[in-house]
Amino acid sequence: MNAYNFPQPAGRPSVHIVLSDKGWILERLAKEIADRLPYVTYGLAPDPSAAIQYYVTYGCRNARVSPIEIALFTHREEDAGAGARFDAVAREVDHAVSMSSGTARLIEALGVAQHSCIMPGVDLDMFHPRLKIAVVGRTYHTGRKGEALVSAVMDVPDIEWHFTGPSWPGPAEHVADEDLPDFYRSMDYILVPALNEGGPMSVLEALASGVQVIASTVGWVPDFPHIPFERGNAASLRQVLMNLRAERMKLRASVEHMTWDNWAAQHDELFRKLIATLGGTVVAPMAGLRRVGRVALVTHGIEDTTLGGPSVRVPNTARALRALNVDASVIYNRGRDMASADIVHGFNIWLPKTAVAVAREAKRLAKPLIFSPIMLDLSEGPLWQTDALRTFRQARTPEEADALMRWHGEIQCERERLHPPVEPEPGYHDMVREIADLSDGLIFLSEAERRVFRRTVGETDTPEFLVRNPVDAAYFSGGNPDLFRDAYGLRDYVLCIGRIEPRKNQLMLVSALAGTGLPVVLVGHGAHAEYADLVKRFGGPELLMIDRIDPGSEMLRSAIAGARVFALPSWAEGAPLAALEAAAAGANMVLSDRSGEREYFGTQARYCDPADMSSIRRSVLQAWETPLDAVQARMLAERVAEEYAWERHARETLDAYEDVLARQHPILSAPDDDPAPPAPRQPVDIILDVTTWANNSTTLSGIVRVERSIALELLEQADLRLRFVMYLSSTTGFVELPHEVIENDLVSVYVGQLKARDLGERSTLRLPHGGDLIAVGSSWMQNADYSLELKQLAQDNALTLSVLMHDMTPALFPRWYLAGYSTTWEQNCAEMIANADRLLVYSESTRNDVTAFALAHDIVPPVIGKIRLADELGTLDTATTDEGEQARRLFGNRSFILSVGGIHLRKNYALLYDVWQILREEMGDACPHLVIVGGVLERWRAGSGDAR
Repeated sequence: MNAYNFPQPAGRPSVHIVLSDKGWILERLAKEIADRLPYVTYGLAPDPSAAIQYYVTYGCRNARVSPIEIALFTHREEDAGAGARFDAVAREVDHAVSMSSGTARLIEALGVAQHSCIMPGVDLDMFHPRLKIAVVGRTYHTGRKGEALVSAVMDVPDIEWHFTGPSWPGPAEHVADEDLPDFYRSMDYILVPALNEGGPMSVLEALASGVQVIASTVGWVPDFPHIPFERGNAASLRQVLMNLRAERMKLRASVEHMTWDNWAAQHDELFRKLIATLGGTVVAPMAGLRRVGRVALVTHGIEDTTLGGPSVRVPNTARALRALNVDASVIYNRGRDMASADIVHGFNIWLPKTAVAVAREAKRLAKPLIFSPIMLDLSEGPLWQTDALRTFRQARTPEEADALMRWHGEIQCERERLHPPVEPEPGYHDMVREIADLSDGLIFLSEAERRVFRRTVGETDTPEFLVRNPVDAAYFSGGNPDLFRDAYGLRDYVLCIGRIEPRKNQLMLVSALAGTGLPVVLVGHGAHAEYADLVKRFGGPELLMIDRIDPGSEMLRSAIAGARVFALPSWAEGAPLAALEAAAAGANMVLSDRSGEREYFGTQARYCDPADMSSIRRSVLQAWETPLDAVQARMLAERVAEEYAWERHARETLDAYEDVLARQHPILSAPDDDPAPPAPRQPVDIILDVTTWANNSTTLSGIVRVERSIALELLEQADLRLRFVMYLSSTTGFVELPHEVIENDLVSVYVGQLKARDLGERSTLRLPHGGDLIAVGSSWMQNADYSLELKQLAQDNALTLSVLMHDMTPALFPRWYLAGYSTTWEQNCAEMIANADRLLVYSESTRNDVTAFALAHDIVPPVIGKIRLADELGTLDTATTDEGEQARRLFGNRSFILSVGGIHLRKNYALLYDVWQILREEMGDACPHLVIVGGVLERWRAGSGDAR
């Protein structure tokens, strides 16, 4: 028995934290301790079985319930009664904990001997210094605005760059004049990088907004307060930025010791000391706790057949994690190991459909998900995927190609200024956003990649981590150059390693160096046959193309060691492994200025514009003429070995795992434990209304096809309890359709039989209460009875009603429809929105239109969710028809333009016809034919709209 005559708790001594209130900072204080210490629990009520009762705060303590009692004291109230309560509890508890030195002095003044001061923590990953710097204004073709200067310093860490005009080295933001004051006030500094100025106005506007200006002595800058740097000098500007960052980091350093780990560790020490007075011990110390036991590293898409970066990096990451005692396994496309993992780590946003499938599976299994997007900036894709090929097909000489590429480059700038970026495949942006939303953490290889990701999906609440790409530096630092030289008869050469494909930009490289006399060696498989042929054509006699050298082989090490210059002027990269391998060997490097290369190598490499042959030529020639000396090469190799080591990469990746799990769970199973299998997912009750399909089963287009496709897809889902219903008539109401009717596409036959039987009496459906009733068709649009019956069906069976709104066109453009159609449609639409528990749309535009419609009709809209439409085309019917055969005969050997859709005013075929007429006038007989496939449901209306 102890001094208070309480029985000792059975089992291990424990600590219970009693909260004054939940959902506030007090719960965070308790949770950060409980997440790290497995013997600690917390809640609103005391736990008499605990050895220690810890009151957070002192105000919630009443009578003693545990052998040892502790209380947290935040501050002493001015009110006499509250102050007396503070004093009394401080004297009564066995140990008083204050969270500031001021409160500690108050407790000490009360004569309390047993007290500690433990300060709470701050999440240093979440709260990190970041300078917001804006460059305001446009650029000019002369370069006088200093865009090259900005590009040279964008690798300074912890800076968030903003640009209000095009052609700066970062994405442009359009800021309206009326929003400029708020924009200025949201920045920490305004940078004026210009080399020659009369003003600029941004100096006056920034200072008027109370924002500091960083500028050189251009224009009227010397007349006003500013932070100076030497005009045009990147090193001087870099020093200014580093000094400003250092000021922020100094502030951060003042609280870096106040981590949540430290908060928990100090409590751990206190709890152990107090429990020892009872003669007890607790579980293993905090330092030995680790949440990550098993990790599933998941690849997908074409990674099983294409030996790209992820296919090399992921297995090596698993090996490095296993060296840290993590049970890491590599799986492809949602293998069974995902179910037994503590955390799932997906790699590569491409291919997006298979990437999002991995993310969805992880969430279905209720697994924490970290995703490494390895995302490329494809904004210049049209330039290097299409324009470059077109250019080099036409060009007869490298000089002609250079001129044409400059012209295409100007068009690309205009394209980026006038149009949003083109998705690399339909639905790409939505799929990337979904992966971001499903992920519990995102790991980026560079700040450049992070910027591209944010530009695509916007800001997210998903925690982000920066973990640099690694390399086996020791292996590549000792290559023997003679092996490659003897095999290929070359001594000094320019080396480029990578698949022969447009993104790697070998064609611009060999064309830029044509006529210089420099031998060029390209090592890589010809992934693009036409591109490889063009490389050979423009490379000339000095070009040597080697199809492939095994990764990590002695010959590859030798090729890198013997190169006078290593060049990789890619259009888009993640963090190229080839460049890291070359840097580990101390190579003399020329790299692209587009992605994150400058972040990795800083001033220890040269950089070129991949779109500019003269830039590539100039950089390579400079590197050729002034190679790195032995000291410079050694410094580069040592830096790479230290900063990009596999062990460091694995530890930082493991830290990210731990961080994500700490945010979600207390302590997961230890590595040697056999985790319990995930609880089976409970089947969901879905009732799908197929009324539109049932009444239009021979017209499989538009909304009918959507309803049919959803029905057939739902049948494939094993974890659903699925029912199908349709509205037969106002007399009968809704009836149920058997699965066999849907599966075998017998809807029209079955409905015909129902109508022939003339049921007469009212149908009474018994559907599972709490299920989901989903209506995706158009039956409500002109049938008010259907709308009311659908609402009644949902209410009678306690169903959640979800309605898909395809578009709001009848309300937006009523003149496109027959008289009276839009009026009825609006009345029924308002009824459906008011009755639905959830609305579904498949575009942001429709979501906005629905919201506006609801507000205009004084309706509070329900939750509006966005879904994607038509992920898969499916198999198209290949049966022949007379019309099809006639078209084949007519157009078999002719070019034609095809447009598919019902003949209706809202389809705007008149515009298409007008454009085609213009083409016909310009091209004559060479003009392609115009073929429109679609039914004319409203012949008079369609004809009267445009007699043509």
